[in-house]
This record gives sequence, C-alpha cells and structure tokens, in this order.
Amino acid sequence: MQPPAALAGWSSRLRDAAGQLLEDLRRADRYSRMRYGVVGGWALISLVTIFASCPSAGPGNSLGADASVLGESFVGGAQVMVRNDSGNTWTDIVLTVDGEWRYKQPTLRSKDRAVVPVTQFRRGDEALPPDHRPRRLDVECDQGSSSFELR
Repeated sequence: MQPPAALAGWSSRLRDAAGQLLEDLRRADRYSRMRYGVVGGWALISLVTIFASCPSAGPGNSLGADASVLGESFVGGAQVMVRNDSGNTWTDIVLTVDGEWRYKQPTLRSKDRAVVPVTQFRRGDEALPPDHRPRRLDVECDQGSSSFELR
C-alpha cells in the first residue's frame, strides 16, 4: 500500500531538510556547534521539565479516594478526612483506623468529603481516645477499597 502523494512529498521534504541541517552542522565551526548544542540542550531540558510538571491523569488509586489527618481541633482530638475524587457515589462505607477502629457511613457523593473526629471511631462499644494519632486508614465501600498511610 502506497502512502498518499501529499504525505510522501511532506516526508521527503522533512528528510531533505534534516539532511541539510546535519550537513550544515558538520561544516560549521566549533563555536557554532557549541551554540547549537547549548540551544538543543536547553530545548531538551525545557521539554523534560514541562512533561515532569504535568499531573498524572486521574486519581492515584482504583477507588478514587484521598485521605489525610487534620490536626487538633477545638472539638478535641484529630480528625480524619476522606475525599471522594471519583465520579461515583460511594455506598456502605466503612473507614478503619489502624486495623481495628471502625466508622460507618451510608453514602459519600462524588467530589464530596467526610471529616470524622477520631472519637467517632469504635471498637465494639469502646471509642478511640481523642489523643490517638491515626497511622493507617482503610476505606471500604461497595465500589471498592483503598488503604492509606497517614502522616
């Protein structure tokens, strides 16, 4: 199968221009080659920087969740914040702190967040002490699950 005539002409012109540029670079003096090297290096570093600064597409986990610990509040103790960054409403949510303290919530809409004081987490009838600093959070719901190391 032959490429279209316009594409073949364009590719041959591009190949001729690249060949001419390489020939000119070979014939150039040392100063000109160094200048081309500096400009080429600058262009390469610029492209790598732009590519590296672009955020990744989509959420960082399959559930589309984000979690963090909010510091001391006037209500006493730390608070755990969970954000639903997905496009789905979560249902039957169970938040588990440090593998044993649980908090249940029926739903969390898309792009919404839940802020839960640590004293709301339970292990049976026992409440989590207000001075406890959570280290790990597991988020489970009907749509999936995810785990977070909290800082």
